[in-house]
Amino acid sequence: GGGGERGGGERGSKLDDQKAHLQRVMEEEARKAAAAFQQGKWREAVASYKWLWTRDGQDPVWWLQGGLALLQLRRYREAALASFTASSLNPPTTLPHLCAARALVALGRTTEAQEELDKVLHPRAPSSSWQALTTLDLMASARQVMGTCGKLESYLGRGQALLKSAGVAPGLAQSWEVKAEEGSMDQRLKEWEASGDVALDLADRAQILAPASVTPLILKVQALLIARRYSQALAICQSALLAPSTLPGLESAASIAQGPTETRGKVAAAPELWLLHARALHLSSNFDFSERLLRAALECHLMNAESLSDSIVLSSLPHAVPH
Repeated sequence: GGGGERGGGERGSKLDDQKAHLQRVMEEEARKAAAAFQQGKWREAVASYKWLWTRDGQDPVWWLQGGLALLQLRRYREAALASFTASSLNPPTTLPHLCAARALVALGRTTEAQEELDKVLHPRAPSSSWQALTTLDLMASARQVMGTCGKLESYLGRGQALLKSAGVAPGLAQSWEVKAEEGSMDQRLKEWEASGDVALDLADRAQILAPASVTPLILKVQALLIARRYSQALAICQSALLAPSTLPGLESAASIAQGPTETRGKVAAAPELWLLHARALHLSSNFDFSERLLRAALECHLMNAESLSDSIVLSSLPHAVPH
């Protein structure tokens, strides 16, 4: 009996030693993370905080500082997720909501950003004078981010309205469908090009505010197609292509683009870009590759045949994809 008690005591002592060792290691890693954060060594800080998250996910400061470091690295989706986790752990500050909002604006998710900002602008009553002062600072920052949300929505809304007022279906340059006298046609084309240039400027401004959002890219390509700047539209579409592994459920798309080398084995970052890329190729007289992209979009269920035919008005085009 005594030997069993000694064995149990030894095992318990060993377990305590292991826990104490892990605690010391975590405290050292936390100091390392905080030092890296203070020195602006964002990658080092993120690596340390990620290690800490897997060992103890209950410290809101670790999630918050990790989220702020991710924000500095422009890893906006990860920054938003870390900030959401920090805010769920009831920290004594609304800073996680502000961090999440900044990340969401960069992703173009303005509605969600405004919801986070509302929590900063209408916080719970502060428990101390120090907290009251920091809350005022955070509220001032939140108002600035709220203003950014408004600008982003304005730029995108005005750009989209401008192209719509020019009589252009989403993502398409339909100049070939206009039936008009030659002089009238020339004037209409100039008006389209002018509208495209203004919309392009608005898209550029929106992209600065939301660099991780695909929406300004879509508007930019639409504007370039209207302005008949096809090579630039193509370049943007190609720059926005992603490896299929980054889009769950689209691994089968790897064999889609057996055309230009730079696009081979990649897929569009958003369904709308499939159509825009195909349109830019078509207008550049690359009919075969345009057709393959459209077929791939259908095969991968990124759009259905009805929306494809409605959008493109295939019957009006030579070398069109057959129904």
